[in-house]
Amino acid sequence: MSPKNITFLFILSIAIYSCASTKQVKLSHKPNPEEQSKAKDYYLSGALYDFQEQYEKALLEFYQALLYDSTSSQILKAIGRDLIRTHRFESAKQYLIRALKYNPRDKESLYFIAEAYFNLKDYQNSAVYFEKLWKLDPYNSSVERNLIYIYAYLGVEDKLIDFYKRMLEVHGYDDETVAQLYSLYLKSKQTEQARAFVNNLIQQRPNDSQNWVLSGNLKATVKDTSGAIAAYQRALEIDPDNGEALIELYQLLRSGNNWEKLTEIFRQIVQKSPDNSEARLILAEGLYVTKQYEESQNVLQPLLEREEHQVHVYRLLGLIASEQSHFEQAEGFFKDIIQIDPKNKFGWLSLAFLYNQQQQFSKTITTLQDALSHLPDDKDLLGIYGSTLNQLHRYEEAMNVLQKAYQSDPDDLNIIVSLGVAYEELNMYPESDSLHEAAVRKYPEEALLLNNYAYSLGERSIHLERALEMAKKAISMEPDNGAYLDTIGWIYYKMGDYETAKQYILDAVSKREESAEVIEHLGDVYFKLGNIEKAKEYWKQALQKDPGNEELKQKISNNEI
Repeated sequence: MSPKNITFLFILSIAIYSCASTKQVKLSHKPNPEEQSKAKDYYLSGALYDFQEQYEKALLEFYQALLYDSTSSQILKAIGRDLIRTHRFESAKQYLIRALKYNPRDKESLYFIAEAYFNLKDYQNSAVYFEKLWKLDPYNSSVERNLIYIYAYLGVEDKLIDFYKRMLEVHGYDDETVAQLYSLYLKSKQTEQARAFVNNLIQQRPNDSQNWVLSGNLKATVKDTSGAIAAYQRALEIDPDNGEALIELYQLLRSGNNWEKLTEIFRQIVQKSPDNSEARLILAEGLYVTKQYEESQNVLQPLLEREEHQVHVYRLLGLIASEQSHFEQAEGFFKDIIQIDPKNKFGWLSLAFLYNQQQQFSKTITTLQDALSHLPDDKDLLGIYGSTLNQLHRYEEAMNVLQKAYQSDPDDLNIIVSLGVAYEELNMYPESDSLHEAAVRKYPEEALLLNNYAYSLGERSIHLERALEMAKKAISMEPDNGAYLDTIGWIYYKMGDYETAKQYILDAVSKREESAEVIEHLGDVYFKLGNIEKAKEYWKQALQKDPGNEELKQKISNNEI
């Protein structure tokens, strides 16, 4: 260390020590000049060791200084500080309490003792001393952060709310503090206080778009949808580029399927702010959903050259092309997405769905295999891959894929249904029953799940009362679903109630004319009712739709005269 630095440290230490001495409370014993001189020498020696980060040596010097002046808040504080640095927090606390006795307004001592209590996990006492320090130094951001953390950790929301309010009084309007205070009002269900707070903000700063966003959020929370929409619109009138207002308004309208209103509002936003890319994307999506394809394409055109938006633009353009049966064009857009980002699962899924739509299942399989080489554990890709394998009657492969998807997300209903189909086709009934029982407990109101399990039990002629109960529940939710009508009719058939079965399956045929299985079921019902000619009529209709059905051929042959 240079002599210049030592001299500077010496002068600084004398200044600190002298200043501290003038702030001490009057004691019965005051160090004499000789004692003061020795205390100062040891203190300065300790300060030098502190400067060199040799805290243990510094402590030894400070302890010696304290022998000559036990009433110096500066020496006591120095000992407390270095005890904290060496992680002896309980001892640090005791020295710092003594330091504050002689100088209760010393900011450093207050900070160190708060820190000591914090490290001892005595958060309440830590908050007490941080509060005292903040009153002396209300612009100390470190103290503010510590108090916010402690109050949040302790779950004392009222104290946290009060502290944020005092921060606003001290600092004036601050976006982060306002947002935190508002969130706390909502979290603690103080809706009226939140409303009064937001209204006051708007009165004070009516042209601040963020205040209107808070108002919209509050109205959305209390289910005042029209009020929330109006507030977000006001925010966007003030600042068309307010991203939070855009997203909140979009999500609110989208969740309510209010696409007409969405296109109306965002069309106006784009007209006022044509360079607002987010608004353009939202408008284009609304136009796509409402089948205004040409306008949607025109809205997207300016974004084609912007790399950050190309994936979203290509996806929408691909969906539009698909809806218009321009399959090659749609395929090109979806492939562009994958080329830009091979790990974009929505690009892969969109391409797979496009091939499925055209019944090009081999292309679907290849596409999904390529996708899974990039995203091997993605449960959505695994799910659609397994479902497609089911469609191709490759049930064992499907089962293996779907089991992996199910392990990844055992709550995904689509995966559960597809895996159930694979188990049924492989005659793995214990696995199927276990899967369906767990799923029905989890999703007791899912009509598709209830129907599929009911049909499985009916096909096996077991637990028919339970099967009928589930089938009735499914029908109550979707009374015009042809597949569900066939299920309940088939269960009645298995129970021997052929007249009731006929009523349901006739209704099912009228709604599912393309289903060979349902038509065959109707033939079976007529056979049991003794109407052989009617039975053969429907069996033959079913055979025309499923000419490879050998069992059906045998059934017809056995009843020919």
